Amino acid sequence: MKRIIAILLALIMIFAFAACKGKDDKNDTTAESSQDANADVQDTQTGAAESNAAESTADDSTAVAPSEGGSEAATQGQQGGSQGGQQGNKPAAEIKAPVNGSKAEIVAFFNKYASAMKSYTGKVSVKRVQGTTSKINSITGGSAIAGIAEPLLPNDYPKTDNKTFNGGKASDGTTLASFLPAAKRASYKVDPAGVKSASCVKQGSGWKVSITLVTESGEGLTYVPKHHGSCFDTLSLTKDSFGPFEPVSTKVNYQSGTFTFVLNANGTLASINVSEPANVVCKLKKGISIDADFTGTWQQQYTFAY
Repeated sequence: MKRIIAILLALIMIFAFAACKGKDDKNDTTAESSQDANADVQDTQTGAAESNAAESTADDSTAVAPSEGGSEAATQGQQGGSQGGQQGNKPAAEIKAPVNGSKAEIVAFFNKYASAMKSYTGKVSVKRVQGTTSKINSITGGSAIAGIAEPLLPNDYPKTDNKTFNGGKASDGTTLASFLPAAKRASYKVDPAGVKSASCVKQGSGWKVSITLVTESGEGLTYVPKHHGSCFDTLSLTKDSFGPFEPVSTKVNYQSGTFTFVLNANGTLASINVSEPANVVCKLKKGISIDADFTGTWQQQYTFAY
């Protein structure tokens, strides 16, 4: 019986958190506005370290910015472009970074430049390190069962992949948009109402931008968090995720994911860092009843070379 329960929990975690891995971005199934989120919005200040960095007054500089995202990844190859952030025949634009700006200003800046990377058509080499770290919080059977099941959980971080994109595609057909966080999205549409804190600080000749979302919770296998779904890959649970057991109830808690990027002076991204913890509490049944509570953190780090 202990072995059955351990295998069950491993199946739950593997199937659930595998859903966070990169998928084809051609079909955007993330709920953008159909779901209401009643999360408490906390307009908190940034941390002390970022506040100190924000003292820099160099918040405006003239540079060439990439075009905004928003078009489907499949149309990227038609846009044309070059390195350094300027694409097609679009004129250069001033980058006015919202250092010490309001949450709304920083979120708008985040959406613009993170989305621009999704639709970037110049040549860029991308290193991606990603994976899940997970742990059992509680399970029927106590520590004895947890000790058996823990080694079976998906702790596959770090997994590294390197690809070079030109015209928005790699040689194997992978699109840049699908290789980046929120694989199904062609652009990011973060709502300030779903942001717990936001910061923009000067870093070298560019800027470091970070947003942390509010906590979101929902019941059921098909729950998609409105705010986390706007910029993160999210879980996709089905009855098959639980093997031979029938899910009686499932609750998923998205625990304030953080998305950080460093923007170069020319408008391209230098790096991305994503951390998205999610807690799953479920009750399962097949002859016996099993209560399980576990947490997995999906992590992604990207570095870009132009």
